[in-house]
Amino acid sequence: MPEGGTEDFIMTQVKVMAPELAAKYPNIKTYSGTSKVYSTDKIRADISPQGFRAMIQSTRGAFVIDPYCKNDSIHAISYYRKFLPENSKQDFER
Repeated sequence: MPEGGTEDFIMTQVKVMAPELAAKYPNIKTYSGTSKVYSTDKIRADISPQGFRAMIQSTRGAFVIDPYCKNDSIHAISYYRKFLPENSKQDFER
C-alpha cells in the first residue's frame, strides 16, 4: 500500500485473453479480487515474467503496484495515481 502497510484480498483468476493467446503466453495470469477488510476495495492484477502489477480502487483512492524497475519480478512500488505527473500519463488517462 502507498502508506507502507499491507492489505489482504480474496483473489480469483480471470480469463481476459483469447484461448489461443493464453496458450501462447501461459506465464501471464490475471486476477480480480475484493479486500478482506474493506468490501468496497477492488483489485485487478496480473503476474507475468515482467513482475506483478495491480490497480486497486479503494475508499482511499486509486493506486497502483508496479515493478520497481523494468524486468524486476522481485521488487515493487506502490503509489496513488493522483500523484503521477500529468506528462507521465498515457493519452487515454488524461
